[in-house]
Amino acid sequence: MVAKWIMGLQNKNTQMDAFTICFKLGLPPIHQEMCASRARLNYKLKAHTEGGLNDWLQTLYDTPPWT
Repeated sequence: MVAKWIMGLQNKNTQMDAFTICFKLGLPPIHQEMCASRARLNYKLKAHTEGGLNDWLQTLYDTPPWT
C-alpha cells in the first residue's frame, strides 16, 4: 500500500502488481528477502556447533517437516 502511495497510485488500483512496483522503486522482491533471512538463520544455527542455539528455531531447523 505504501509503495502504491509512493508511486502516486490509489490503493484500489489493480493495474500495477506488487512486483512491478517493487522493480520500479528498486526494492528487492519478497522471495529474495526470504532467502536472505533463511541464509542468515542457517548461518546463526551452524555457528553454534557445540549443541546449537537454545531456541525453538533450532528445534524446527533440526526436525524437517517431512519426518
